[in-house]
Amino acid sequence: MEPREERMAVNQTIFRAANEAIGRAGPDGTEQLELLCECGDRFCLESVEVPRDEYERVRSNPACFLLATGHETEGDRAEEERGGYVVATKVGRAREIALQRDPRADR
Repeated sequence: MEPREERMAVNQTIFRAANEAIGRAGPDGTEQLELLCECGDRFCLESVEVPRDEYERVRSNPACFLLATGHETEGDRAEEERGGYVVATKVGRAREIALQRDPRADR
């Protein structure tokens, strides 16, 4: 994996951690969450609107990320496309990084 690709994979885990904080801060009963795109572009300002139950389903797999449509990279395999976002699974070294940096692993 190239250093740039590795840096992008780390960036994605940082966005995922930020979304975890957003998800926890949202009031109970909030049906929709407005989250950051979890692509590897550190300058990305896109957001995705995701139902809370869908967010929890995606988070149950630490290799999965929520990306704005069209923001997939080489380390992503698009699994599902929804209205405005893609559920992508990390592959290769990017997957290893995602698993190592899973914010829910310590729970």
